[in-house]
Amino acid sequence: MFEEVLLQDMEPTEDGWIWDCNLEKRARDSDLARAIYPATNMEQYPYMGYCVLICFAATPLVDGDYAHGGTIIGVEPPAKCYLDHFLKNVIMKFFKDLRTSIAEGRYFHGYDLGGPGTVYGLNWDCNLEKRAREYKLAEATNPADVMANYPTRGWTVAQRQFTANPKTNEVSLMLRDMLSSQGGSKLCLLAYPFISRVGCSTYVHKYTNRTAVMRIGCIYDSKPPNDFKIVPLTEEKNSTYCKSDDDCTHIPESKCRDKLCIAPPYSYVNGH
Repeated sequence: MFEEVLLQDMEPTEDGWIWDCNLEKRARDSDLARAIYPATNMEQYPYMGYCVLICFAATPLVDGDYAHGGTIIGVEPPAKCYLDHFLKNVIMKFFKDLRTSIAEGRYFHGYDLGGPGTVYGLNWDCNLEKRAREYKLAEATNPADVMANYPTRGWTVAQRQFTANPKTNEVSLMLRDMLSSQGGSKLCLLAYPFISRVGCSTYVHKYTNRTAVMRIGCIYDSKPPNDFKIVPLTEEKNSTYCKSDDDCTHIPESKCRDKLCIAPPYSYVNGH
């Protein structure tokens, strides 16, 4: 019915409009409607035209609105990202490398990071970035107090002193140092297989001696249950990386990419 309404309002060509189920399938399989960068998704079809329509509702959303597959996947329009693109890429590479090592059964500083099920990679979430920025997580003296009102969210804060603009490897070391210095709770968080989204903000405090302290505060879509543990490594453990989309069942419509399950960009299992 929906396609019939669309076709009625479109000006037909000489031969008229014909709904093509194969093109519908390609649009669905390529995740075109929910792609952050549709042009990237369509690179595999260089000979086809495409368009993406975005609708905003003035009334509360109901089941099926702003949805995919009949299930609401978001009731908040994506916020605008502000974090420096270079810094975001460094942060995301750190997360990908760490999560891949977990999925492959490797360990970190002598700890077994494995958990149940396959491991999810992280999507950057501009709404979580917005929250980290609005909560001033990176500049908070006591970040735990800031996040006390959001008990379902995981969070981390990394800090490092610099004498010049931080280089890529220094930011990566900064994030690794965070895991070493803050120990169990943060290591548990980033080892938990089912976190799937993250957003971060930064804060830089400059001193008069030409040094500066940079802090990166990140909020995650969820956190592990209280009974999730990491333990000292005692024996070689099996890998838990995904091998096909069928392995990625924790979040509906997830895809297996480079050994990690990737959730749909706006599949909010824990709301906002």
